[in-house]
Amino acid sequence: MKTKFSKFGAALVIAGALVLSSSQFATASGSTTLSFDFNTAGQLDSDFNSYVASGTVDQSVDGGIDNTGSISTHDGDASAVFQPKAKYSIGPIGSTYAFAAYMKSVGNSGYSGFGFTATTPSAASDGVVGGPFRPSDALGISVHGGGFVFHNGSTNTDGSWSSDNSGITTIQTASIGDLLNNGSPDSWYKIVFTIKRVSATEFDIQVDVYPAQADGTLINQSAAASFKMVNQEAPALLSATNLYSYINFSGYRVTNFDGFATTVAGGVTVQGAPPGSLSGDATTTTSGNTGGLANTGETSDDYAGAYFVGLALIYFGYLSLRAKRREWLK
Repeated sequence: MKTKFSKFGAALVIAGALVLSSSQFATASGSTTLSFDFNTAGQLDSDFNSYVASGTVDQSVDGGIDNTGSISTHDGDASAVFQPKAKYSIGPIGSTYAFAAYMKSVGNSGYSGFGFTATTPSAASDGVVGGPFRPSDALGISVHGGGFVFHNGSTNTDGSWSSDNSGITTIQTASIGDLLNNGSPDSWYKIVFTIKRVSATEFDIQVDVYPAQADGTLINQSAAASFKMVNQEAPALLSATNLYSYINFSGYRVTNFDGFATTVAGGVTVQGAPPGSLSGDATTTTSGNTGGLANTGETSDDYAGAYFVGLALIYFGYLSLRAKRREWLK
């Protein structure tokens, strides 16, 4: 009898463990978005770490989408990086990170962009000789009138909006050369940069450009230009405990920057987000800037499914043991 109960208990323990480790069964379908509209006074100072090496880059009460608040540059020697204080985990294979923002491009020369870094903005970590000012370990993008620059650590890979580029996969070329000068009558563009983890050591990265109107409406739902780089290794980021998004400015190209959002999916977590800045599945925040844990990669449906599986395993284990008990009693 003792043996029978121990076997039944073992079955319960195993099934119970399966219920408790429901994330092993869950499909990482949840997504979470961290967003900043720059309409609240002091948001750039309170919710971001910053390093402005030169020039003036600050938060303005106007100049953004629909003339709302924005980050604004004021001169040609701007070199600055801003980093939300929220942090991200490194997701499993298949996880994605999508960055998006509206940029008003009217200046004569310069860059703006965003991506991921593992360092806090400082003189020791920002700026790579021969390219746009940005974190030295960045996996990111910088854009300008006629093209873009993919960043991966110390490597900058330049591309043109209107042609194929060496080492870069073309998805869609622009019909005009100076896209971020002449692609929108209102000089506004939505830039989307996506990172997908495709293996234990590699990422695919992609940039898409959508000309927009001053109220944020896209002129066309299809990207005017789209380019990709595959199988990018980023060991400095993969070895980091956490990742941080960043915004970079170099020179006087993007005069206003608005609506910065980072959407993560596939098992990525977000911590330290300011109250009210998160949206999407399975999001939580706590008071103050300490934030909470957002997007474990599961939804309520995932947990329900795993719970059902665990109960089913308990039931079938019980049936199996009952059949054996009958054999023992024969």
